[in-house]
Amino acid sequence: MSDHIHPPIPPASKRPSLTLGLCLITAAAILATLVVNSSPSTAQTTSPPAPAAASPAAASPSSGGDWNRIKATRKLVVATSIDYPPFTFYNTEFQPDGFDIALIQEIAKRLGLVVEINDYAFDGLLGTLQLKQADVAIAALSITPQRQKRVDFSSIYFSGNDAYVVPASSSLRVRTIDDLYGKKIGAQNGSVYATQLRDQLVDQGKVDKQNLLLYSQISGAAPDLQQNRIDVAVMGLLPAQDFIQNTGFRIAGQGLNRQNFGIAVPQGSDNLRTSINSAINVIRADGTFDLLVAKYLKVSPDDIQPIPETPITPVKPAIPAQVTCIDGASFVADLNYDDQNMTAPPIFGPGQRFTKTWRFRNSGNCAWKSDYAIAFSYGTNLGGLPVRVGREVAPGETIDLSADVLAPFTTGTFQSFWSLVNSSGVGFGEVVWIGLQVPAPPTPLPPPPSPTAPPDAQINFSANPTSITSGQPATLIWRTANVQAVYFYQQGDPNWASQGVAGNDQRIVYPTQTTVYELRTILRDGNTDLRQIRIDVAPNAAAPVITALNSNPQQTSQAGQCINFNWNVSGAVDRVSFTGNGALLYDYAPVNGSFTHCPALPGTIIYELIAYGPGGSTRQQLGMQVLQNQPVLPSMPTPIPEPTLTPIP
Repeated sequence: MSDHIHPPIPPASKRPSLTLGLCLITAAAILATLVVNSSPSTAQTTSPPAPAAASPAAASPSSGGDWNRIKATRKLVVATSIDYPPFTFYNTEFQPDGFDIALIQEIAKRLGLVVEINDYAFDGLLGTLQLKQADVAIAALSITPQRQKRVDFSSIYFSGNDAYVVPASSSLRVRTIDDLYGKKIGAQNGSVYATQLRDQLVDQGKVDKQNLLLYSQISGAAPDLQQNRIDVAVMGLLPAQDFIQNTGFRIAGQGLNRQNFGIAVPQGSDNLRTSINSAINVIRADGTFDLLVAKYLKVSPDDIQPIPETPITPVKPAIPAQVTCIDGASFVADLNYDDQNMTAPPIFGPGQRFTKTWRFRNSGNCAWKSDYAIAFSYGTNLGGLPVRVGREVAPGETIDLSADVLAPFTTGTFQSFWSLVNSSGVGFGEVVWIGLQVPAPPTPLPPPPSPTAPPDAQINFSANPTSITSGQPATLIWRTANVQAVYFYQQGDPNWASQGVAGNDQRIVYPTQTTVYELRTILRDGNTDLRQIRIDVAPNAAAPVITALNSNPQQTSQAGQCINFNWNVSGAVDRVSFTGNGALLYDYAPVNGSFTHCPALPGTIIYELIAYGPGGSTRQQLGMQVLQNQPVLPSMPTPIPEPTLTPIP
């Protein structure tokens, strides 16, 4: 696969599998002829018709084991990476969708099989096949000699071009690979483009090694392009066309590195591979392929690159490769804040901190090292940083991993996708997510319809604990009844009126110094009830110390105006991060650093500097009210006074 980008709304699938087809057929019917004249399907549950007379090519018993097992179970287990539109993505119903998803469904339909979709980190797809945890892998996988050493491929089902994306203001034109000489370049880790850039530019001394930035998902290149931290991002042409929509980017070149996509199967699965090839041929012949192209790729089938006629022959190594170590991870359970597969996402207030915990099993054949981590991959960035495993995890062993995150400050339903990464930052295993809702502030209740005296208001405001060490959390809880509106904020916040909250809610806070929090309640008679709780904060002597965090301008700015930040951190420091409303703006920042942010839209932004060290973490926040930019009115000319007539003597 070239690289991955994401749909505008990144919905979900972290559960181990999603069954997308159902068919009850006899073993003899599986070997019948492939059906024709079928319409395309999306990633919804379907009941494929029993196929008529198919005739998979004969294979030796050693090559037919996988296919025989699949026929017996009537299920095709599919590994994919659902974050690469238009080939794979989650639709607004939180279901797998895209060209590749629809294609593998059509293939399974022709073979009379149930389809089970599993979402994995892209870098770990081939390892999943080698571990025999899936029957096939499809995710816009480019067929390369390196990959053919690990797996076999079906015939080519799609042939596409590369693209070079730059900011719209850039003058760069890419006509040959040498046009990237000396540039800072982004690509997806593990992609064919990363390999090409490394071989043709880095190894040739044309680009410094540190100027090739590799991302777990190519969407991570977008903020770096916007902030001019890279000059160009390299990806597939069709994903690039999605990437540049409404983002201020353009395509500076294309067609330098053509890629052929195939469906990967375990090495030696010859009967399975030839059955898939037969199904692909029928899907092309009956017009279904063209319908899928028009639906998902949004182009005419005549505009698609011709498929090369060269057959894909499995590579037969002279000596079977000895698999030494393959990382694997299986999702076991949500231990808290279970969103019930996005049918009931838990509710949080704007900016509320919380800790999400999952249970994983090491499903690989080697131990995880202590520096393996669970890390944000794509979707809504909730400001959570990678969390190390912290110990060795043996194959088959389970471990609970948690992420400390921040709910968005805007209302809506959100999903944040996470995956495990090894010591080199390479992703593996099943993808999980955090699902949540942030509701709109409550609408004030209308006054009672009669002059009857309103019932007494009920207000309870508490905190636990009320004394902490810097870097530790405190939870503030409130319960109200028979009131008009409720506001929660830090004492002295001039924008408290925009901090409306639900009547029964809670917040987890991380004050860096002793802080007073206020709960302001508007009663039904219009009066105000104001309650305060003080959280006493003792300094953590072992944690890093934020000695300065400044902004220019302070507190307020105009939409489109750039804000300059600078900070100083002292003590033992492992990592410094800077966020805005929970979104990571600058990671691994210097201890004495600076950053410029230019918010385009009005609103309130809470900027936070987080310093991590062996003795703990320290946080400090700055609030910024971004105002609507007022139009400049033309100055009015100063009126010329009437001349004073002085009588002439």
